[in-house]
Amino acid sequence: MTDEFKKIMEFFTLDPEEKASHLNEVFDDSIAFFEKFKYIIEKGTPEQKKEMIEHAAALQNKLRSETTKICDSTGLTEEELEAFSTDANNFSEEQWSSIQHAKVEIDKQATDISSMINLKKPESNEHKPRPPKKGKGPSSKRSGWVRS
Repeated sequence: MTDEFKKIMEFFTLDPEEKASHLNEVFDDSIAFFEKFKYIIEKGTPEQKKEMIEHAAALQNKLRSETTKICDSTGLTEEELEAFSTDANNFSEEQWSSIQHAKVEIDKQATDISSMINLKKPESNEHKPRPPKKGKGPSSKRSGWVRS
């Protein structure tokens, strides 16, 4: 298990006050996790890739679970929670700066990872257009010439 992944998952066990004071750390760990994820996808062994993908899936599930818990406890919908989280007035200047920095870095890593994964997919013939059928011509069995 990667250290960054472990630290991120431990963050979710903290009480709300502790989470607020560790916000910068979890953002830094998240950035480091995605940098490592990118490196492993690019250069890792199949086992390392599998482990990192499992970590990413576990993190995604945890984030979904936490979102549901927050929505249930606050009475907000996911859309309202998203609006709250994107309003700088709801955070201190330091928190907002950390959030914005992490967002930019994680978005960049996600874009890089996505393009790497898309480049490595084997091409499928399913979506390639078929060449148009050729009409009857000199190469067809019946050339139009009538025998006598």
